[in-house]
Amino acid sequence: MNRENTRTVKAKRAVYVCTDTIDERNILIETVYPKLEDYCHKAYGSEFQYSDMRWGVQNIALDDHSTVDVCLQELDRCCKLSLATNCIILLSHRYGSRMLPAIISKHIFDPLREAATADNNFLLDEWYQLDENPLEPVYVLQPISSILPSHDEQKNWNKIQETMLTSLRKAANICLQQKTITQDEHDDFFISVTAKEIYRAIINNKTAYQTNRILCFMRDIIDIEDHLSDKHVSKYTELEQEPKQLLYELKKVLQTTLDPSNIKIFKVKWANLKNRENYLQYFADEFYATLKTQIDQCLLQLQNQVKQSLTDSLDAEILEHAIECKTLVSRFYERNDILEKIKHFIQSDETRPCVIYGESGCGKSSIMAKVAIQASQWYSNPSSVSVIIRFFGFTPSSSDIRKPLLNVTQQIIKIFGIANIQIRDGDSQQLKEQLERVAELIPLDKQLVLLFDSIDQLQITDCDCKWLPLSFPSNVKCILSTIPKIEANDKEIDILLALKDLLNDKPHLFVEIPKLEKQTALATFDSWLKKDKRRLTSIQNEWVKDRMDQLYSLTPLVLSLIYDLTLSWHSYDKKINKEFNSIKQTRDAIKYLYDTMGTKHGEVLFRRSIRYIQLFGGVSKNELEDVLSIDDDVLQSVFQHYLPPINVFRLPGTLWTRIQNDLNKYLVERDIDGIPCIYFYHRSFQEYKPKDVGKLVLDTNEQALLEKNRIELYADCWNGGQLKPYQVLSKLVAKYHLSVSTIQTNRVVSSQGPLILDRKKKLYNKRKIDQLILNIARYEAAHPHTIYNYTFMRAYLSYYKLDDLLKTFSMRPLDSSGKLTALLIIFEMLREKLNKYPDNYAFELSALEQEDSGKHDSVLTFPYPQATRAPCDCENKTFRIDDNYVPEIFDAIKIPGTYTFVHTKYENNFRGDNYLLCTNERTIYIYEWKCEQLNENDDNTYIHGYCLLSKFDIDLTAATISSAVFRIDHRDGITIFCALTNGELRKYNGTMITFPVSEYHPVQIDSLISHLSLQNDNAITLDISKLQLTVWSFIDELSIRKIIALDNVIVHWNRHIRIWNMNDADKEPINVGYADLYTISSTCLVKYKASTNSITLYNMVYKLKGIITLKYKCDHLCLNESGEYVFITNMEHSLLYMYRVDDGTQVGKLFIENMTGEIQASRDYLLLSLTNPNRLYVLMISNSKQQRPNRRKEDVKCDLLETNEWMDYHKDNCQWITC
Repeated sequence: MNRENTRTVKAKRAVYVCTDTIDERNILIETVYPKLEDYCHKAYGSEFQYSDMRWGVQNIALDDHSTVDVCLQELDRCCKLSLATNCIILLSHRYGSRMLPAIISKHIFDPLREAATADNNFLLDEWYQLDENPLEPVYVLQPISSILPSHDEQKNWNKIQETMLTSLRKAANICLQQKTITQDEHDDFFISVTAKEIYRAIINNKTAYQTNRILCFMRDIIDIEDHLSDKHVSKYTELEQEPKQLLYELKKVLQTTLDPSNIKIFKVKWANLKNRENYLQYFADEFYATLKTQIDQCLLQLQNQVKQSLTDSLDAEILEHAIECKTLVSRFYERNDILEKIKHFIQSDETRPCVIYGESGCGKSSIMAKVAIQASQWYSNPSSVSVIIRFFGFTPSSSDIRKPLLNVTQQIIKIFGIANIQIRDGDSQQLKEQLERVAELIPLDKQLVLLFDSIDQLQITDCDCKWLPLSFPSNVKCILSTIPKIEANDKEIDILLALKDLLNDKPHLFVEIPKLEKQTALATFDSWLKKDKRRLTSIQNEWVKDRMDQLYSLTPLVLSLIYDLTLSWHSYDKKINKEFNSIKQTRDAIKYLYDTMGTKHGEVLFRRSIRYIQLFGGVSKNELEDVLSIDDDVLQSVFQHYLPPINVFRLPGTLWTRIQNDLNKYLVERDIDGIPCIYFYHRSFQEYKPKDVGKLVLDTNEQALLEKNRIELYADCWNGGQLKPYQVLSKLVAKYHLSVSTIQTNRVVSSQGPLILDRKKKLYNKRKIDQLILNIARYEAAHPHTIYNYTFMRAYLSYYKLDDLLKTFSMRPLDSSGKLTALLIIFEMLREKLNKYPDNYAFELSALEQEDSGKHDSVLTFPYPQATRAPCDCENKTFRIDDNYVPEIFDAIKIPGTYTFVHTKYENNFRGDNYLLCTNERTIYIYEWKCEQLNENDDNTYIHGYCLLSKFDIDLTAATISSAVFRIDHRDGITIFCALTNGELRKYNGTMITFPVSEYHPVQIDSLISHLSLQNDNAITLDISKLQLTVWSFIDELSIRKIIALDNVIVHWNRHIRIWNMNDADKEPINVGYADLYTISSTCLVKYKASTNSITLYNMVYKLKGIITLKYKCDHLCLNESGEYVFITNMEHSLLYMYRVDDGTQVGKLFIENMTGEIQASRDYLLLSLTNPNRLYVLMISNSKQQRPNRRKEDVKCDLLETNEWMDYHKDNCQWITC
């Protein structure tokens, strides 16, 4: 099978854009590329990728001068991967930027230097240094910042570069005449970057068929020669004759190489703005139509050439593992001792599996790949041998052992032509037995080698290896590889021990891969140098040997990392980096690599790129560039000196490509959900976490932000022209003369496609589903786009079982409102039905809410309360169910169902909500309802809405509900007392359905209840004779914890504080509310509530109230004798706070070590105790005598006993505002 054909039909549409124009480039990014991405996604189920390597880069000459090489490497990648158009050229009247070569061979540089003038030699010697690490020495252009460290100095670089370029061109002309350099070597100093790309694209597309994959669009400003005096004309045309001639020759090459139909010429005029706008739109339309046609032609032709079998999931899986095998073999180093042991096993009569084990990074996968290549040569008849290899965890289908067991069995049947056997899916034990039966059917004159790599990459439940057949036929050999132990969910899993138990701990069945011997490692290192045509200086060799001696474990992975770090060394480097000397294990080497890359590419950009690859579990180039463009922190780190156009405000593509090129060896590309995704080739990179505590904390704190960006990308929050705010750096606000620092920007984010691609064909966007569901239990930001979204749930249940979703939420999810847990309870009730009939999702969910009603509530796209609302001025009707909504519209609030009792009075600790309790014979319902004015200018139009909060049945058959009362509280949820016809009084807690309904033991009452009411946590009953009134307490905590009597006030504290006014005994007590701690003086009461971490101050003379939110937990509090100040202690941070009661101002804060927390205060002194040493501290309240103006009681307009809010506290200006 052809690797590229198979993968490309599926996913490859990579186009390199070679351009030196700006307007055309911007309109392509803004409007055309998104349309092509959407088309490719819908028509072929894959990505359209484009690479514009110079868009958004303010100065093409980046610090390390790598731009040209990066551009050419990316062009090569596009030409290799794309089977449709792979290069698009946009040309006008400019030849393009010409830059200094980053590297000049010594045999070229030496004669050039001799031919150059002495003045210019000084510049060349300063900027070019000889590097003898390559076997053919070269002169390396030094990074700009190494000689011009400040940003202001770097502005002079263009002038310095032009001076050196002029000198080198003159010298090149002399050397060409003297025949000391060739014509091609001479031309390298004259050619532009754009021309290099065009010539490279032509070389990469040699045949007539291939050249058809290059498109050229030329802009011809027909009157530009008439406007050469315009001050802006140099941006659009060359003014010197030499580049004009080079451009003419370049266009001539294109006209003779490309088919005329592939060259589009657009004629425009210089100063006609309307003509320019029309041209850009016409250009965009032509570009889209031309490229779309080429994509269709190439891919339809290719699909006809490729056999249908290649679209089969089994063949696709086999191919992915074969490609990985080839990649790993290229990284193999000689381990003949290990190969000999495996060869001995394969040639033996052993029927049990063999296990290869070793620490992470020891080279297990490379050895398994090498065995796959060589195994057939170890048999007398190589043609009779077949090899099946699976790299567990490498593809989405190879992490759950059931899928590899099934497709390996299918592959055996296909290889050996086994007929008359039916293959069925099942659990791991059934699939194990099925594999054993099929293996017995392999012809005896045929041989099979089964290779299962990286058992540790399987799901945790599969690491016990009970799925593994313990014996195979004599012509089948099975080899596995694993690391000995893994950690998961804070628990250690010993895979090797499990395998030894299964295989009776037979030593010859276990092959350990030891750490590398130093001599073997040095020999391997030298072979790599020879292959790359490099050498190390004597001091560099000592650096490497010293590192090998200091390593805890010398593995192929860490050896490879150290070698790659030396590729950036130069012979003129005289000092070793201190970080390199600290490498003692794989993680240290990765840290050094990442630190080096962070310095080179920008710390924020590089670190976020790596974190996103880890979070996504594999990410495509488009996805990564899009999510980095959403990330404001990344953009602010990049756009420090300039701003891109606000309508194309995104990360320049070249920045990620440069990183990818530098990390190329450690990244692989695999198809995930039909998309080519970038992934780490070794788990050590995927699992890497910084050892530095500061960076580890930073990564942890950033996790939620990065997950939010990932979710918003897949929820399509910022595509389709949606504008995202961007905070501009202050220096750029001044530079661009902006009136505001926050601007609205178009990030030009690609659409991730609809969740449902084709309802009739049952095609769904699995990539989008998988990414939206990822980590859903940990981040509430995902819930509106997933579990609360009807379309998502409909698509999800088409791919997965509801069991899978419930399993995702098995650990307690984040759920601040309680609505999620309520929905999960409903899902649990519907689990069996929806697992079997997922198409009934809408019906089952809506029907469950009102089982006894002919008309049901609705499943909603948006979570309550945005959706269950309807204007009152319409007729009562039900709208149809469509793809996006399942709404039901009411002309007024109408709750379906048959109820025998409705109760609306309840105790509620928060305002603005309305609740109903409804019962029928044995069922209790709690509803929340709202009625809101639709338009403040229209008094006649209102919106009603309701939501079922709780529902449960009374588990009795002989009794029914006679009456019920309830209370609502954010802390305790829903508390319900109900009287039954059998004389029982029962209490239930619904707790906003955050937890299952709990029932307290019923109380048997002497006679039937005629009246039931609720006062705080007490139920009050009146018997049927109306002679006996009883108060029932169901909560142990209601025992009185403290009673304090003052002159005119009694304070009673159980869980809530109540205040009785002794002068007005007829009035009911004031319920101050819940308090964890409180203190009181003759004039004030202060309570502390831990759930909000705030104190509330009550002035009982002036009848005022204020709230102060605390920074830290309050352990103890007290008022001084006069009630002027409140004191608070925090034990954890050893802090004592002092607040003035009159205005809530913090007037003091002390650090006092070893406090017990207990404090008491008189009028002028504060006492507190210490634990070590045992002492009593006495502090004088120094400003207690500074009396503040007295507030007159007649100024207070509210009555203490008739208002809920005595006083509000304004945070901004610390003013107390009376009611």
